[in-house]
Amino acid sequence: MPLIEFVGYSQEEATERMNKYSELFRELEFADDYIFVIDSGSKVIGLNGIEQPLVRVRSRYPERNEITQKILAPYEDVEMLLITFQQREAG
Repeated sequence: MPLIEFVGYSQEEATERMNKYSELFRELEFADDYIFVIDSGSKVIGLNGIEQPLVRVRSRYPERNEITQKILAPYEDVEMLLITFQQREAG
């Protein structure tokens, strides 16, 4: 499932973006797999002192990352991460 994290935004800014992007993803076959993380306490500041908020997207599926990046690119700086997943062992 693609996880979208809003880094460096206030809770209000991140919630507005989540609502906007949810609509953009709605028609995708895997739309219900998206999850969002809103961390209202973070700041992203470059060495030059300028705040640089971004959206970080994580997924196990490269094609989903690519689709998500294309949708978000007109609106955001997007950091893409391809992850692996290890399901816990039953028992």
